[in-house]
Amino acid sequence: MTKENLDSQKMLLAIIDSMDAFMALKDSRGRFIVVNDSFARLVGVTTAELMGKTDFEFQPLDMAEKYRTDDVMVLASRRPLTIEEIYKDKNGRTRYLLTQKKPIRFEGSDEHFLFLFAVDITKQREAEQALRISDERYRMLFDTMVSGFVLCDVAFDAQGGPADLTYLEVNPAYERMSGRKKEEYLGKSMQKDFPYMEGYLFDAYREAAATGREVVIERYSPRVDRYFSILAFIPQKGKFAFITTDITERKRMEDAIFTEKEYFRVTLQSLGD
Repeated sequence: MTKENLDSQKMLLAIIDSMDAFMALKDSRGRFIVVNDSFARLVGVTTAELMGKTDFEFQPLDMAEKYRTDDVMVLASRRPLTIEEIYKDKNGRTRYLLTQKKPIRFEGSDEHFLFLFAVDITKQREAEQALRISDERYRMLFDTMVSGFVLCDVAFDAQGGPADLTYLEVNPAYERMSGRKKEEYLGKSMQKDFPYMEGYLFDAYREAAATGREVVIERYSPRVDRYFSILAFIPQKGKFAFITTDITERKRMEDAIFTEKEYFRVTLQSLGD
């Protein structure tokens, strides 16, 4: 081997060892013949300790058997394999790896070797899991809210005013209040499909857009014979949301108190006369 070839080989090994990705080369019997420093650190031994050894000498039996099964399949089929796997490192920490195994054959050799290349995707998976848990919590709160919640997409006219509102999401409480199923709302136009709601909600949107603040309105719905308090706001540009609370009992109590006060006022006035 020439000096140039030796220098090139040293440079290649230096590059491989500097990579964060885990790289290894195994022969057809599963013995390590090349590993980079990252792979050795992952296993928890030195590169020298790995040379000529198999997974069975460093990994739990079930993991070693799985690795060998995958290796044999790749070598037999001559096709690469990409898998996502969970790995317990030497500190007992769970790592998520995206691994590719590929058969390769060197010039002048009839033997196929197995090349392994893996990247650590632990942070990505942990972030996805945290987001999923957060989404599940928000979904639980959304579904169990006593108040009705509605999110709409806003369509604007040429002057920049709201031309229509399209339902994007409604929660179960709003279904109960309105007497309609979620499927009857989603994707529907408020102006076309629910014209009786157009006026007061469009006015609320205009006020919220103009002031940048939440808008509270009260409305009586003759269709369901209930009173509602509606908190309207703009969560982000192009979106409109409102939270609806059933205030029927409060309104009826207020009406009853007013009626009772009127009765006493008339009674006292009669006594005075």
